[in-house]
Amino acid sequence: MLQSLSKSIARVMLVLGAFAGAVSAANVDVRILIDVSGSMRKNDPANLRIPAVRLVTELMPHGAKAGIWMFSETVEPLIVPRTVDAEWKASALKATNKIHSRGQFTNIEAALAVATQDWAAADDDVERHIILLTDGMVDVSKRTADSSASRERILGETLTRIKGLGVQVHTIALSSNSDRELLTTLAESTEGWAEQVENAVSLQRVFLHMFEQAAKPDSIPLLDNRFDVDSSISEMTLLVFRGEAAEPLQLINPAGDPLDKNSKLANVRWRAESGYDLVTVASPATGTWQINTVPDPDNRVLIVTDLKLELDPLPTNVLAEEILTVSAYMTEHGEPMVRDDFLTLLNAELAVSSVSSKEITVTAIPLDRDQARFIANRVVDWPVGEYEFVVRVDGGTFRREQRSRLRVHGAPVIFSAAVSDGGQALDFSAHAEADLIALESLTGLVLVTKPDGLNEILELPSFADGAVNLTTPAPLNGTYRIEPRLLGRSSSGRLLNIKAAPLEVEITAGVDLTVLDDKPTIEAVEVPPIEWLQSAGIVLIGNVVVGACLVGVWLQLGQRRRIRSNEVVLQ
Repeated sequence: MLQSLSKSIARVMLVLGAFAGAVSAANVDVRILIDVSGSMRKNDPANLRIPAVRLVTELMPHGAKAGIWMFSETVEPLIVPRTVDAEWKASALKATNKIHSRGQFTNIEAALAVATQDWAAADDDVERHIILLTDGMVDVSKRTADSSASRERILGETLTRIKGLGVQVHTIALSSNSDRELLTTLAESTEGWAEQVENAVSLQRVFLHMFEQAAKPDSIPLLDNRFDVDSSISEMTLLVFRGEAAEPLQLINPAGDPLDKNSKLANVRWRAESGYDLVTVASPATGTWQINTVPDPDNRVLIVTDLKLELDPLPTNVLAEEILTVSAYMTEHGEPMVRDDFLTLLNAELAVSSVSSKEITVTAIPLDRDQARFIANRVVDWPVGEYEFVVRVDGGTFRREQRSRLRVHGAPVIFSAAVSDGGQALDFSAHAEADLIALESLTGLVLVTKPDGLNEILELPSFADGAVNLTTPAPLNGTYRIEPRLLGRSSSGRLLNIKAAPLEVEITAGVDLTVLDDKPTIEAVEVPPIEWLQSAGIVLIGNVVVGACLVGVWLQLGQRRRIRSNEVVLQ
């Protein structure tokens, strides 16, 4: 009965959430903060912040909301937040020329306050992002105590407020002298991205990656300097990075006609900036286009179209062995496409690449016909580091892709078990990493399977100190299998279901089963499953319906015997 209830509720939740993940451009709000303190004369002598901000300005999708500020001892708007359109872009491009390096201080606290002052409570329908670029430490006056106090407020009151507003903060540290700890904490505590760059030459690429994390633009694959334009694309923007000695970019249309920055075509706008070319073509011809340049992994073709690939948001910071659910679907004119005859013609794939090694792993994403989605669960079994996820869909006559970057951290909880009490007891311990998981949120149990096949369920005590220890009698010789399960939240507040690798301990100093006349009956410690899970659901989720869904977790706990190592299931 409980299994039936759990499955029924789960089906209802799937239906309710089937198309609730992705957000359109109209539901994205981006605020950009640019440090203009005097130290930038050293760290950005060529003022490459200007073309970097221009790049984001040009790529920002129409319909999104965005604003840009400069900050030093004061905070000055380059363009106040409003809906992005042609007028906004023209004003923002002109305003970027004001970016300088004459400021006396670096008041990050004031910058964050001004950029968020018009945001009220968190809005589930809007994704809010801040992109913060700085090259220094918090510096608000000549008195060190004032700057220290400001830093503490940022990590306290300001961060609490930002998290409450549902903001993701993406930070760029433009020097080794910047406060990396502060910037990383701001990013990881809000599911944002933190980047360290040693020189301003990298700024354009870093801003591109930040922009993709925030705005999730529509794009098509650019492979071997070729890309296919279909009839649903009303506009395309080609971003091509180039080195100092690179030949001028040439674009070749499907008819074989070459285009360059000197071409006089009414539907082509060509901007050549320091380090990159940005080419926008209205009503592009359908067919295969080419570019004659050295291939670059950061080159992009962004599009305006009514036929979109939507991707449910992925966490920015993930834990080792976490199971990530990649869920993608197609929309047309903003409506999910559910026609089975259309979806079965599509092929979807996930390409995962390490930012450091560039090694790429490509796997197919199967179609879930009941949900009209392409869904794949991928175990994070890679080393700690940075990775790029690219989801691609090929429909034969059209192609689409979406990108997201992830940073993989270590396992949040480490489990161990050993023999004690002269070989007739088991000691179990668990250590939680406080920087990865909220200790006060952890609650859980351990399933002990004894040599005779009987189960004992032990409830774990509080993780308030970061570690717990349990001891249980082990009177029988043979193998004891220990399976820990935990519910908790990551340091950024994301719900986690931790299913660790089963531990096995061999007991040899107890009673041998073969010498007993009858199968022994060992009393199990009874922990009522429904009550425990409802309590956990209420504490962790605050939602009785979602808590009821967790009944299935408990049922599986007593039934399954083989569990994937260290699984941390994203809810």
